[in-house]
Amino acid sequence: MSHPPSLEQSKADRTIRTVSPYTASTHRVRRFVTLCGLATVVFSALAWFGLGGLLRHQTLESSRRNAIYLATALRDLELDHMVYSADSQGYTLRSDTQNIEQTEKRMRVAMSQFAIAKIKVFNADRRIVYSTDLRIIGQDNPTNQGLTKALSGHVSSRYVGPEQAWDMPGEAIFHIDVVEASLPIFGPNGKNLGAMVLYLDVYEQVQQAKSLQLRATVLTGALLVLVFTLLSLFMYRADRMIAQQQSALVANERRNRAIVDNIADGIIVYDAEGQIQSMNHA
Repeated sequence: MSHPPSLEQSKADRTIRTVSPYTASTHRVRRFVTLCGLATVVFSALAWFGLGGLLRHQTLESSRRNAIYLATALRDLELDHMVYSADSQGYTLRSDTQNIEQTEKRMRVAMSQFAIAKIKVFNADRRIVYSTDLRIIGQDNPTNQGLTKALSGHVSSRYVGPEQAWDMPGEAIFHIDVVEASLPIFGPNGKNLGAMVLYLDVYEQVQQAKSLQLRATVLTGALLVLVFTLLSLFMYRADRMIAQQQSALVANERRNRAIVDNIADGIIVYDAEGQIQSMNHA
């Protein structure tokens, strides 16, 4: 036969039930706030890296296309001013030393209007026949990948850092973000005689993309904090209401229990299987 709970155990159970609703509510809210904080950090990080990568990609893709358009326009405009020397093997591209000042003026005008950092013109032997950096005219560049593609007849553009862009001895170095566009130069007979390499300054565009990335990340984090704060307050109020109702039920149960315990007649409560659930002290 099952025995009813003792008076001391009943008091302890009632004490636990009286305190536990508020304690459980506090724990639930704390866990929810912690999860909200972690979610804010995770989503902000995703916004930083994901959105940052997307903005950077779009910025550089647009700059790459612009660099190719500018290089193509300059090459076509300068074709009439480039000197082709003919020999037994055909045409070759060489520097027009007599009109270097006029060429320099034309290039400087284009550079000032379109944020061009530097221009190089190579012959088929990878030797510079003209550059806005006059100190490197006559030097060879055997390692430039874009130049290799251009000399094989292909147009290319890529983002490069200062260490990659300014790769020749004695070359002026600009600590900026640049897009390098390389395209072939064809002679009167259709032969590839050399290449033009243009370096477009994209520092401002890259900085704007970074600024947008930062603002978007901060805005995402602020919105998440606001949403999660409202949800936390709503959850806190809901849990407090539930805890109050549970406390009221426990208090009501204690009053009913006190009434039953003070009745002179004996009261025994059985379950459906005939087991004793509770009884009063009579």
